[in-house]
Amino acid sequence: MNVNPRCACLPLLFLLAGCAEYSPRPLHPAAWLPRFQKRSLRAPAVTAFVASQHLRLPKAFPQDWNLPALVAAGWYYRPALRQLRAQLAVAQAGLITAGERPNPSVGFSPAYAFKSPPGTNPWVLGFNFNVPIETAGRRQARLALARAQVQSVVYQVGQAAWDIRSQIRQAWVNYCFSLRRLTLWRRQERLDRGNERILRARFQGGRIARPLLTAAQVALEQAILARVRQQGQVKVRRAELAAALALPVAALQAVRLLWPRWDDLPGMRALSVGRLKRWALLNRMDVRALLAAYVAAEANLKLQIARQYPNINLGPGYEFDQGANKFIFGFSAALPIFNQNQGPIAQAQAQRLLAARRFESLQTKVLNQTQVAWASYCSAWRQMRQSRRLIASQKRQVAAALAGLAAGERSRLDLVEARQELVLLQLHQLAALENAQLALGLLEDALQRPLAQPHDQPNPARLLHRFTAAAK
Repeated sequence: MNVNPRCACLPLLFLLAGCAEYSPRPLHPAAWLPRFQKRSLRAPAVTAFVASQHLRLPKAFPQDWNLPALVAAGWYYRPALRQLRAQLAVAQAGLITAGERPNPSVGFSPAYAFKSPPGTNPWVLGFNFNVPIETAGRRQARLALARAQVQSVVYQVGQAAWDIRSQIRQAWVNYCFSLRRLTLWRRQERLDRGNERILRARFQGGRIARPLLTAAQVALEQAILARVRQQGQVKVRRAELAAALALPVAALQAVRLLWPRWDDLPGMRALSVGRLKRWALLNRMDVRALLAAYVAAEANLKLQIARQYPNINLGPGYEFDQGANKFIFGFSAALPIFNQNQGPIAQAQAQRLLAARRFESLQTKVLNQTQVAWASYCSAWRQMRQSRRLIASQKRQVAAALAGLAAGERSRLDLVEARQELVLLQLHQLAALENAQLALGLLEDALQRPLAQPHDQPNPARLLHRFTAAAK
């Protein structure tokens, strides 16, 4: 029988058609800087991503930006999420590897008999096949392990998303309060300049001694120094906010940032320590990631236990032995004589115990962190409330000085001094309010849950869904 060589090559061509091909993707470090400098908050891809998060955006978006919109932009630009997205793709590719069945193999062993009888075909042609069969549910155990590893990476993505949100919020708070502090120091400088002008006129009229004028001049120089120092601090805080967003500083100068009401803080009565602890234990992504790691450790233990049972290899074959047709029915299996996979089983058991101890340690850390953050927030909240009372009292003093000046009972210097004291108290109130906001951020980090306007915040769960779908 004549066989066309082209037809014989068809099965090989079909096998090669399903193979993957290599395509090079070299990296060019020098090209990164121009690309980074071109980043913008008003890029169409960024604004579309922010809009897809279903946030309460400003009316003039993308010209105006609030904190939730900036967090979503940080999710778009920060490389940590892109790295975890690639890691998630690796873990999901592991699902394909875990679900693959072992390929059968084929062998061809021709032999030539030199002293074969006359008239007998000297060739001995042997064909053998090997069909491996996995036993004890190994494939299911591998798939369970791969799924748990994927889930662990998914929660790591959520953890990274919350970390980015926390860093952006802290930089946002620092930048806002730095700007407000600069406004107060400029006001203090104007008041000190007016105070110095009044005292200089009185000194020139011989109504006060020089030490009083010198003290006013020193206070003015200190206010100028504080204002200059604060201007430098504003630039630093703006650069920190840009770094938290993975943007050049110029990208923040091209938009307008909208500040919320910072004194709108949740009261202590609205939150209870018991509820906060439950939220922390049930909501934190790192807790869920370690729980998924424990599930992976259990799946690995099941896999190692399954590997103590040998696989079966079926080896049917055919042999053409000098004109005689011979069919072979082979069977083979490893003999678990010298070991029964006890070493990997012991390691898997130890890994499962280690995962359990890590989970218990993290739970204790979460509870302690929640308690400390709650106590810090309560202390900062009380200080903020007390500073409000002092400000209200000093505003009444300023109003009294202003009324006395209008009635001719008080001097302009009394009014300036009352306003100076008000500015100093406002600086203290600003520090107390900033501490309260930072303490609130620490409490939210302990819970990984927004407490101020929670419905207006970006949702890491929606981000997880988008990243998971994109990685498939």
